[in-house]
Amino acid sequence: MRILLINPPNSGRNIITEKYGADIIRQVFKQEPLSLELLAGMVRSETARPCRASRTYDEVDDEVEIFDMKADNTPYEKKMSEFRPDLVGITCMTCEAQTALQLMERTKEYNAHIVTLVGGVHASNDPEFFNHLFVDYIVVGLGKKTFSDLVKGIEEKKDVRGIPGVGSFRNGKFQLSPKKFQYDDLADNVPPHRELVKKYRPFYRLDNMKINVGAVDTSYGCTNKCNFCCLWKTTQGHYITRNPEAVIRDIESSTENFFIRLVDANTFGDKKRAETIASMIAQKGIKKVFIVDARTDTIVSQPELIRLWSSIGLRAVVVGLEEIRDRHLNDFNKRTSLKMNTDAIKILHDNGITVIGDFIVSPDYGEKDFDNLRDYVEENKIECPGFSILTPMPGTALYEQMKDQIIIKDLDYYTLTNAVLPTKMPEEKFYERVGGLYREFYSLSLTKRLLSKIFLRESFIKMGDLLKRKFNAND
Repeated sequence: MRILLINPPNSGRNIITEKYGADIIRQVFKQEPLSLELLAGMVRSETARPCRASRTYDEVDDEVEIFDMKADNTPYEKKMSEFRPDLVGITCMTCEAQTALQLMERTKEYNAHIVTLVGGVHASNDPEFFNHLFVDYIVVGLGKKTFSDLVKGIEEKKDVRGIPGVGSFRNGKFQLSPKKFQYDDLADNVPPHRELVKKYRPFYRLDNMKINVGAVDTSYGCTNKCNFCCLWKTTQGHYITRNPEAVIRDIESSTENFFIRLVDANTFGDKKRAETIASMIAQKGIKKVFIVDARTDTIVSQPELIRLWSSIGLRAVVVGLEEIRDRHLNDFNKRTSLKMNTDAIKILHDNGITVIGDFIVSPDYGEKDFDNLRDYVEENKIECPGFSILTPMPGTALYEQMKDQIIIKDLDYYTLTNAVLPTKMPEEKFYERVGGLYREFYSLSLTKRLLSKIFLRESFIKMGDLLKRKFNAND
């Protein structure tokens, strides 16, 4: 079977640009499509017959290709004619959901026999959005084993609608086979198929900094259930951790990157396991710069873990600070406090770690709220603050609470940079203040300071590796 896995193009829209001619200046991680690399790894070694009668070749190895439309501007129909897929699988976030639908419709227009399926965050949280004749299957939740079982079933011409985690529409009604998450869903014995994105590798970097970043996951889900977040729902509220040996294998396989982004909701959610991974990195002499996500309650409760990870290359932590008002933190079911957030920032700074602090700007913000947020960022010397606008994502508890107040239904605007709820301030003034936060905190001086911290570490690692190779060559 010829399988084309698609990372859809950037399709989010921004009111601040379209309506007011401004832009938000920020640092962006252009991340490799790790989920697709993992899916490709699941099917790359299997054999199967092509599922279309029009094919003439005999039994062959599955042929898989990743088409990253964020990095590749090849016209879609041209890619289809070149690769001639039997199955097209698309992953998407909420702001990409409409684009994913359009791609699947174009797929069926190109050849109605091609099997189409969709997965990812939006498919897991709002599967009924994909109730269209040109969508054959929806993969809900962790998709590696489900996808592998689905491909095998399609190849063997079986009824695949009973596979746990597979949804489809029958007689206009969405039906999902229930799924209980098990360790087998992690498929830790199968590494990501990184070779499929080799040609795109220079694209995966920290924007404007010429820092190439590799992606590795260590867990799925989260230890908390914030009401605005849609990630924990993909695992039905479970925090599922991967085998440390598999994590190390995937870190080592990212040979082209000195910077590794551990793409978890809370990398340090299991202290013992995080200590084990850090010890294995040290024992193996792995020299990388790590960027992780961590909750502030985790950081405050185990500062010794932060010190340990700092000693093996942790240089930046993405922290969901969210708010500077305890009332709103409670409303988010965040289970943190302003004091806890401030203490966590200090612990990270004391260990030489850059803070990438994410804040949620509520549409009810007034001038004083913006001033207070700006002052907090300055006082705590947060190197890379991010300012997302509160967005009730379909499938979240927040969406159910606020759906009647939503004024923008177009999912292309669900990029966390648009106010889909009414703003307390005049709209233009609200966006002016949001843009002002980015302009102020992404000044040249701050960027240089961050670069100097990170590049110093990278230069040290690269020099050490060069010397090591030189000495080994002389032995």
